[in-house]
Order: sequence, then C-alpha cells, then structure tokens
Amino acid sequence: MIRSTVITIVPLLLASCATTVGAGKRASVPEDATETCTSQCEALGLELDALAIGDRHVSCICEPTED
Repeated sequence: MIRSTVITIVPLLLASCATTVGAGKRASVPEDATETCTSQCEALGLELDALAIGDRHVSCICEPTED
C-alpha cells in the first residue's frame, strides 16, 4: 500500500517542479538602453546606478545624486 502510494506521488511531485527557464527566443538588449535609462533617471533628479536585464525587458535602477 505505501509503496504504491509513493510510486504515484513521487512522479507527480517531480513533474510539478518542471521549469521552462531558457526555453524561448533569445532576447537582445537595446543598444540605447544605457542612454535611455540615464535620461529617465535624470528626469527624476536621480542618477543611473545599474541596469537590470530581464527576459524581455531592461529595468533602470536609479539612485539619489551625491551633492
């Protein structure tokens, strides 16, 4: 009884952990990403600290300017 339960449950648990990371078209970072983020940060009175590159987008990370 216990063995048949384990045989049934384990494959279900393993299947639920499946992931599709990296399974798609490769995305490219726009060539003007740095300039775009710099201008967006400056418009907010901040300076660009970093770019966060995701699967299909680039995020700007701004920080307060040091005066």
